[in-house]
Amino acid sequence: MITAIFSLIGILIGGYAQYFFTRNQENIKHQRDLRSKAYLDYIDFVCCAAMKNNTKENNKKGADAKARICLYGSPDVIKAYADFEKSGASLYTNEQMQRFAQMVLLMRSSSGNEKIEDVKLLEIMLFGSEKKDIYLDKKRA
Repeated sequence: MITAIFSLIGILIGGYAQYFFTRNQENIKHQRDLRSKAYLDYIDFVCCAAMKNNTKENNKKGADAKARICLYGSPDVIKAYADFEKSGASLYTNEQMQRFAQMVLLMRSSSGNEKIEDVKLLEIMLFGSEKKDIYLDKKRA
């Protein structure tokens, strides 16, 4: 009789633990998905804005992504985002491009991806190997 009671208690504790850990993992995955979607939407918004695709719909999407980054973003990403905003939140100068690439690097790692040690690799992927200081080129002309 005691063996049956202990077996029943063990089954109940095991079931509760499995429920708790499964639910916790689902919450973590859901938060990571929300964070990744906000990051991706913001990157898309910045790229569209850089290509002069400033439609009302795109601006609304950008504002929504910003709000979601404020809610779901990691502290490092929010700081990098603020630094990018302080620099003008555009991709005209090398400084702005570097800050944007640094922000993307932090977004990548806070989304659970492997860390990239060299931000220059991301800069090449985002802007090409021959990135120029567009703002300075405009001033010279």
